[in-house]
Amino acid sequence: MGSSSLQWSGPILAYLGNLDEALKRIAVYQRNSPLHFEASREVLVDVFYMAHRYQDAIEAFQSWRDPPIHMWCELAAAHAQIGQMNESRAAVATFENSKPEGYDVATFCRVHARMCRRPEDAEHWLEGYRKAGLIT
Repeated sequence: MGSSSLQWSGPILAYLGNLDEALKRIAVYQRNSPLHFEASREVLVDVFYMAHRYQDAIEAFQSWRDPPIHMWCELAAAHAQIGQMNESRAAVATFENSKPEGYDVATFCRVHARMCRRPEDAEHWLEGYRKAGLIT
C-alpha cells in the first residue's frame, strides 16, 4: 500500500467506524513516512479523538507547527471530554480570535459530525463540541 493510501485510509476507516484498523494504518504510516507525517497531523488528531484517546489527540495537536484554524475546535472538544475546561476554553479563545470573518462554527461542527457513518460517532463529536461550548 502506498504512502498516500496509508495516509487517507486511516481517517476513512475511522469515519466508517473501524477505529482499530484506522489506528493500525496510522501507526504504519507514521513509521514509513516520518518526513511527510506533518501533513497528515489532522488525520491523527481525528482518529485519536474518535477512539476516545483524547490525551493522544491533544499531544498530536500540540506537536503540530501550524494547525488549521478549525483544528482548535477539535482540540477544545478533546480537552472538554476529559474535563480540562481551562484548556478547552483557551483553545476556543484561540479559535475565536483567529477565525475568518463570517466563519460559522455551528455549521462546521454539524458538517464534521455528518462525516461519520455511525450515529454514535457523530454524536461523539457533537458532544465534545457542546462540552467545549462551541455549539448548544
